[in-house]
Amino acid sequence: MQTSVKLFITIGLISVVWIVNAQSPIRLRGIIRDAKSNEPLIGANIVTQNQSTGSITNTDGYFILVLNAPPKFICASYIGYKSDTLHYTNTKDTFFNVFLEPSLLLSEVTIQGNQQSRAGANLGVTSLSSKQIEQVPALLGETDAMRVLALTPGVQGGAEGNTGLHVRGGSPDQNLLLLDGTVVYNAAHLFGFLSVFNPDAIKNVKLIREGFPAQYGGRLSSIVEVSMKEGNKKEHHKKLSIGLISSRLFMEGPVSKQGKTSYMLAGRASYLSLISLPAYIQYRNGSRKDFQSLWMNDANLKLTHEFSTKTKLALSVFNAQDHWGSYFDTNSEKSEFSLKWGNRTAALRLTHQSGRDKFIQSVLSYNNYSYHINNKSLDGKNQTISNIINQAKIQDIAWNNTIQWNQGSAAYLYTGFELRHQTVNPNFSTSTGENPIQILPKETQFVNTAAVFLGQKIESENGFFVDAGFRYSLYLLHEKTQNFFEPRLKMGKEWDAGNQAIQISVSKMSQALHLLATSGTGLPNDVWVAANNRFPAESSLQYSLGYTWQNANQSIKWSAETYYKSIKNLIDYRPGLNLYEIPNQDWENLVDGSGLGRSYGLELSLYKQTERFSGWIAYTLSKTERKISTVNSNAWYPYRYDRRHDLAITGSYQLNEKWKLGANFEFQTGAAVTLPVAAHLDIDDYPIFVFEGRNNARMPSYHRLDVSFTKEKITQKNRKVLWSYGVYNVYGRLNPYYLDYRLGYIRPPDSNFYNQLSPIGFYSNFWQRSILRFVPFISYQINY
Repeated sequence: MQTSVKLFITIGLISVVWIVNAQSPIRLRGIIRDAKSNEPLIGANIVTQNQSTGSITNTDGYFILVLNAPPKFICASYIGYKSDTLHYTNTKDTFFNVFLEPSLLLSEVTIQGNQQSRAGANLGVTSLSSKQIEQVPALLGETDAMRVLALTPGVQGGAEGNTGLHVRGGSPDQNLLLLDGTVVYNAAHLFGFLSVFNPDAIKNVKLIREGFPAQYGGRLSSIVEVSMKEGNKKEHHKKLSIGLISSRLFMEGPVSKQGKTSYMLAGRASYLSLISLPAYIQYRNGSRKDFQSLWMNDANLKLTHEFSTKTKLALSVFNAQDHWGSYFDTNSEKSEFSLKWGNRTAALRLTHQSGRDKFIQSVLSYNNYSYHINNKSLDGKNQTISNIINQAKIQDIAWNNTIQWNQGSAAYLYTGFELRHQTVNPNFSTSTGENPIQILPKETQFVNTAAVFLGQKIESENGFFVDAGFRYSLYLLHEKTQNFFEPRLKMGKEWDAGNQAIQISVSKMSQALHLLATSGTGLPNDVWVAANNRFPAESSLQYSLGYTWQNANQSIKWSAETYYKSIKNLIDYRPGLNLYEIPNQDWENLVDGSGLGRSYGLELSLYKQTERFSGWIAYTLSKTERKISTVNSNAWYPYRYDRRHDLAITGSYQLNEKWKLGANFEFQTGAAVTLPVAAHLDIDDYPIFVFEGRNNARMPSYHRLDVSFTKEKITQKNRKVLWSYGVYNVYGRLNPYYLDYRLGYIRPPDSNFYNQLSPIGFYSNFWQRSILRFVPFISYQINY
């Protein structure tokens, strides 16, 4: 520990001295924007003519070039936009805007999200724009950023149709999901078939899976940054999209004539309940005994005001709600079951460019995630017999501040702090009716976090680069205080004019929240609980090594990365126990802690881009294991979503000016499951399964091909219309969703219906259940 501290302090001091003594006479600062909407572009590339110096725009489109002499020409580029070369003659510090025109060639979009002149910038990071997400054939025509991320190296999806991400062996709760800087605790709509991120509202999505910058903390496996659009500052635009699952409405435009203030509003709602409307009518008039409904909606609002080219204030508001109801009615008994869950977030973000080289960002955020289960039983007179209510929530208030000193185009120092207050209500159950009782007490847990961080990034002219830093996190829990020193280091070397690079990284992370996952795939009623004295905060340590190559024009990119990650203080239910199956127990009495995890693997990727085609191949070979003392006789066992092989192939081809073809193929090793090894009859002749080991078997392998066609045309009123047609699971593969079983008795030959003799044995059959097979889809979109 002391050696690590000394190492990072030494690196930090050397970096600071190097920065302080660096002198650059000319600073070119500015913002790269969309020429039509005036909206900043994230991750745009700007370089001098000879590419000796370059920079990448941040989340506000801001860049800085520090030069020893004024360049004659500066080139700005961004995927999906036409490059622009500027003639520059000024010899003084200058601030200016760069406007790029959108390109008609959608094939210019690739998974990298931004064209980098330096190959090393792409290792361990995946960036997606809204255009990229639209390129991938989607489930039932609904484009989804989380589903596209699952097609990238080192990232695996959950079960069929689920949007949960497992990054390098981690569970979904170990991903830090940020929407404009606000934490999102549950990203599932419709039990995981859609994520809560509306593709119309998204400007950019960035996934970091290694070498985590020091300003991020609180999770173990990955950082997912989702940035919302700011809105067109020049013109008002609307877009209507109609699909099989949901419809979306998007609006944007200026609030003031000066173009200083803009708005973005995006709404989405499903209409699955409309499909079941005939069943509801039958249920209400008594001709049907049961009825089910499922619906969701979400809304994004963002207001942005630019006080000047240096100061900007943005307010982001997000609300997402889901509801599932199941109803049963006979003449003598009625039951009503409802499940509701949702996210509410808000963020106020102030950015300011101060002086010649400082960039300040301050974010105040709020989040409230909750779910509510209501199970009511009534008699024939609609009198309540029992009403069991189960609810939980987590509330989050945070303040994040970052200051960045740019001392060169490829060097900056950043520092800041984070204050966070979390209120956690893991589970609150009550029962009302004839005999009201409180099943579980209303328990409130608090987690107060104070963190400081310091980081330094340097890219030298001879190709060496270093991104070093540390984060000190202090968790003030109900029973004790826990603190973690989290060093971060990423360093490497580029050569061949920046087209080849090798990189190593080390990251230590901590997490003060645990997630108790139920066996139901995609269900939102997983329970968040706070770390305490018995079950301390989780921590991870990850090592990575990677190599990447790209050709001179960056039309082909290839990379190979290997990693090893260890995790401590995991918790899990004891064998055979579950908070919902044993509702009168506190969660601490149902789980075991001090669990260990380890994951290691190899990730290979190949990206190809031409004028008409863009696509990639991603392959991951990995192994993920867990160990808890009371589970599997304290031996290592495969994690539920351990997939030895994971292959994704996706591509988009522009057939002509109107038609575009898209396709993707996925293959995964089957998920780990626990199956019985034997069975016997008890004293009441009831079959009892015998289990040996956790996750001792595998489901069948998963593979699927999706194809889509998109037609674009301009109407007589100069409105762009998009028709999308496609098929999910083209060849109708029956992929496993879960395993089911059937038991039957074997009786003597002379036994019959009227004379059932005692069984002499029994039989059992196991088979897989599938939910999606050859699903065609169609969607319509109009822009006006």
